[in-house]
Amino acid sequence: MLITETDEEEKTGNEFARGLGEGLAHNFPSFRSRQQQEILEEAKKNKKFARGLGEGIIDSFIYVDKDIKEQILTITDIAIKPSLQKILQENDKIQFSDNDLFYSKYDDFPIVDTHSELRLWTLKDEEISFSGKRQKFCICFIDMMNSTKISAELTDTGISKYYTIFLNAMATIAKNHGAKIVKNAGDCLIYYFPNTSESSNLLAFKDVIECGITMILAHRTINAKLHEERLPSLDYRISADYGIVQVARSRSLQGDDLFGSTVNVCAKINSKAPANGMVIGNNLYQITKAFDDYVYKEVEGYGIGSYQKYSVYSITSKNKRTMLNPFKRTVE
Repeated sequence: MLITETDEEEKTGNEFARGLGEGLAHNFPSFRSRQQQEILEEAKKNKKFARGLGEGIIDSFIYVDKDIKEQILTITDIAIKPSLQKILQENDKIQFSDNDLFYSKYDDFPIVDTHSELRLWTLKDEEISFSGKRQKFCICFIDMMNSTKISAELTDTGISKYYTIFLNAMATIAKNHGAKIVKNAGDCLIYYFPNTSESSNLLAFKDVIECGITMILAHRTINAKLHEERLPSLDYRISADYGIVQVARSRSLQGDDLFGSTVNVCAKINSKAPANGMVIGNNLYQITKAFDDYVYKEVEGYGIGSYQKYSVYSITSKNKRTMLNPFKRTVE
């Protein structure tokens, strides 16, 4: 049979749709509810996309909501459906340990998604391109407290100065400790440490903790700078964790973006940190607990529904520190 140019284009398009469906499925539990529904609507219209979605979601099927599970079962390929049904039947028997990573959505932590108006998965726009690369990294969040209420009382110029002073100081400290900035979402900065890809590189993990401690020490200096500009004081929380993430290329960010349960958990545990303090998840704690320069204290854990909670620890320095200028960059 002679394959025409049109046939070849259709074949290529089908394989692309299937591959994209499979790639999105690996991170499906971390998407917002609205984005999950949009992906499912696309799957209803494209069988190849639906097949890829079904093939890729097997490993994370238990982590999506019940109604989403039912929708996936109605649209997935008949060859994959028995495997998903078996997972669904055994769901209630699954037990989690403290070392497990949890999947959930960002719905109650809105600062994470800076692209809420973009259809990240859309075939046409290709806003996000998944590389298929999965790697372990330390992920960190630093989030301003009560920023919405405070900024409501400021002028446009004041708001600009307020966020610029905070974000520039935090980004400088992060980069000085070897971190890469993923993105900022107004009152939140998200960054990660590439050198933590090897769990045996303890110096890299030391940098993660030292970075957080330095950010805490910068609180007084940052507020002094704000007062010079006749702006109100601010407080913030820091969270960090370690685990597998999936790397994607973001067209609008002009850099890498990170997806997966580690990012999600790090966002969720941020609220467990005290004002101007830092918490870490159990995965990071297991690596850094041998460091004798810090004091660890277990705080209320993070869990999903009736599942066992994921342990969270606050961390402080044993020794008195001196804060240098947080606005001074020492490395490129």
